[in-house]
Amino acid sequence: MAELQRKKQKSVGTVCKDAIMTGISYMIPVIVGGGVITAIAKMMGGYNIGDTAAEMQTLAQVIFTIGNNLFAFAVPCLAAFIAYAIADKPGIAPGYAMGVLAGLMKTGFVAALFVNGLNADGFFIPTSAKMCAGMTSPLGIAISTVLPWSRNKFTKTEKEQALSLVILSCCYVQEGVIPFQLKDPVRLTASICVGGAITGGLCMMFGLESPAVHGGVFSVAMTSNPLLFIGLWLLGGCITGLLYSILKRPLAEGAEDEEMENPLI
Repeated sequence: MAELQRKKQKSVGTVCKDAIMTGISYMIPVIVGGGVITAIAKMMGGYNIGDTAAEMQTLAQVIFTIGNNLFAFAVPCLAAFIAYAIADKPGIAPGYAMGVLAGLMKTGFVAALFVNGLNADGFFIPTSAKMCAGMTSPLGIAISTVLPWSRNKFTKTEKEQALSLVILSCCYVQEGVIPFQLKDPVRLTASICVGGAITGGLCMMFGLESPAVHGGVFSVAMTSNPLLFIGLWLLGGCITGLLYSILKRPLAEGAEDEEMENPLI
């Protein structure tokens, strides 16, 4: 008689982590799409296209409205699919409702909303600092996985996952960092803060402006100095990667290669 093996149950922490990553994987296309679309609209209709978008008389105004509404859908999408991962299909509607409520109460991405508000008033320097600094963390992790002295500090899965972080960095999507941050929160957060702070501070010091609030490399051409933007982005990524490669501890002997969900899939 064959023995029945009891299926190993996931811990509460693992369930929460998987749910968050599921929500993020569905939210990323919304954020990337909204950023790229609004950047295209500003290239077509000018920096102040948002002031006249409600008129819906030109193609640029229509495109901007679509992109702006995609941003508004990001938090409800995140909440809906986190709930879906926990409670399956019955969780989608209440999760979406809570996401909409969070959006109406302005509880999601508060700092980004503040910077976007300054952008709407014509102050574009904080926007470049926000976007350029935000692009450094995924790039930094990717760099840290290929440095000669830190290759033995990452599992095979982590190295493969890091390849997708390069793409996410280009798109100004930071959520792919979360699986790494859950594993090593203190050292990685410290490395990210240092690299991002230096990049953001230099953006402010040099007066680098970006009328586009999102878009990553797709909106670099709209900045006041595209080469400076790219240089500061790469600088911050290198600082983050170098610092984390030093701070991260080597893998423990016999450490298992845990599966990580790819945020691009």
